[in-house]
Amino acid sequence: IQVLKYLDEIDPLAEIIGAVNTIKVQDGKLKGYNTDGLGFVHGLEVDENVKIDENVFFIVGAGGVARAITTVLASKHAKKIYLVNRTYEKAKELCDNLNSMVYNCCIPLELDNNIGFYLEQSNVFINATNIGMHPYEEQCPIDTSLLHADILVADVIYNPRNTRLLKDAKTMGCRIINGQSLLLHQGKVAF
Repeated sequence: IQVLKYLDEIDPLAEIIGAVNTIKVQDGKLKGYNTDGLGFVHGLEVDENVKIDENVFFIVGAGGVARAITTVLASKHAKKIYLVNRTYEKAKELCDNLNSMVYNCCIPLELDNNIGFYLEQSNVFINATNIGMHPYEEQCPIDTSLLHADILVADVIYNPRNTRLLKDAKTMGCRIINGQSLLLHQGKVAF
């Protein structure tokens, strides 16, 4: 966020996200990109054969990583994005921005809302919070009994590789993908 003021140019998606993590120097000019969302979504497409415009996404979190992922999903015309955050106003603000600036597909939900109903309609669940990392290794971002076997469960966390969320989801018969995919694919995009 702080480096934005020093750049000569910002990639349009990075501008919407409001942060960069990669700067390309070309002809003495600095151009900023955000590769987190592109990398994560590319991992879903390549590693799990997810067609973005044919799927409904359920995302927990509305911080920087969630902003990057939802922006890329919206730019690829996700069928629908349900966004839950412990602070509803933050989820609503992110959805309002995406719906007006990128593509109208994002619906904010209250955490105590009947999220099981929305999870049942979803094809991909994404944890974009720090729940699952130290010191929250034994916690899950949602009640995993609400998941269904046909949902792909993706976690942005790469250490530990198998978070409690992913272990519980696998036990329920869900396909899973961990944050290693994000790390690998965002590195590829950055290069």
